[in-house]
Amino acid sequence: MKIDVNTQQLNELKDNVSTLYKTVYQGNGTPSLINQVTKLEHRISSLEDKLDQSFASIDTEMTLKFKNITDVVNERFNNISYQIANEFEKKRTDSQHKWNFKTSILTACVAGIGSVITIVVTEIFKRI
Repeated sequence: MKIDVNTQQLNELKDNVSTLYKTVYQGNGTPSLINQVTKLEHRISSLEDKLDQSFASIDTEMTLKFKNITDVVNERFNNISYQIANEFEKKRTDSQHKWNFKTSILTACVAGIGSVITIVVTEIFKRI
């Protein structure tokens, strides 16, 4: 009787193992677990590739945008620098023209006064 119990347990174990084998390797109305795992691994791999491509694309786009922004900022600073230099040059030129005008007026006044003084001194010496 002990042999019968052992045989029965052995048969149940064989049935359980064969059911498990069928489920894992052959499937039980659905694809086998190995096929399902393989499909999942392929999907994960595909998603990883898509994410890598997306991140690479985003990185490239961000790099180009930062380069573009840098170029725009540098261009604006160069333009501002050029405008400041032109404004200082204009102010220096205007200041120089004002001093030239003042100098010429002063020279004309001094020459006129000098001429009047010369005439007055000449007349004084003529009378002496």
